[in-house]
Amino acid sequence: MATEEKNDGKNGGKKDGKNDGKLKEKRPAEPRPKRMFAAIPFPGRTIRETIVPLENIPELKDKNFSNIHLTLLFLGNVKPDDAPRLLEKASLARAESFEAVVRGLGSFSRKNGPILWAGIEENPALRALKTEVDEKIGEFVEKPDGKGRFSPHLTLTRLKAAPSKELVRALESEKETRFGTFPVRSFFVYESIIDRRGAEHVPMLEVPLL
Repeated sequence: MATEEKNDGKNGGKKDGKNDGKLKEKRPAEPRPKRMFAAIPFPGRTIRETIVPLENIPELKDKNFSNIHLTLLFLGNVKPDDAPRLLEKASLARAESFEAVVRGLGSFSRKNGPILWAGIEENPALRALKTEVDEKIGEFVEKPDGKGRFSPHLTLTRLKAAPSKELVRALESEKETRFGTFPVRSFFVYESIIDRRGAEHVPMLEVPLL
């Protein structure tokens, strides 16, 4: 006659599971992606000395131009594991040095506020550099749009409201003004670190031009 197993009903005949198997180990947090871009830096002091009308524009008169640059390629978020390969490929870029011409002031709308800019004349050397950068590290762009748009400019500031009539007139009067030139002898790959104080652009690589 088969012996019946006792079951006191407390656990329904099931193991309580307190010591059943190993505790699940917590996965370590994944490293945060790096927000990166390739650009040509422009010295803030040189900009203020070259673009003289800035002194007559209240929105720009006291602006700190320490982070001014010409973006060649915005990469967006890059996985930390991909960053070394990106920098290695960027270091292989080859292009000629050139003089960048600053011409005109203007503004365009953005959802988080209008942008005031100084234009950079496009020339064959700048276009060749842009093409070289795209070819070397374009595969790392987070959100490629496939449109190949390139409007070289320096972002001077972001406004909190629409430009005033006075500002619009001031920009209109300088839209074709040739302010001066900058020697371009290298470009950089930056990581953009954003906190409450704003954005800090940390250079990760400088690539000299020929």
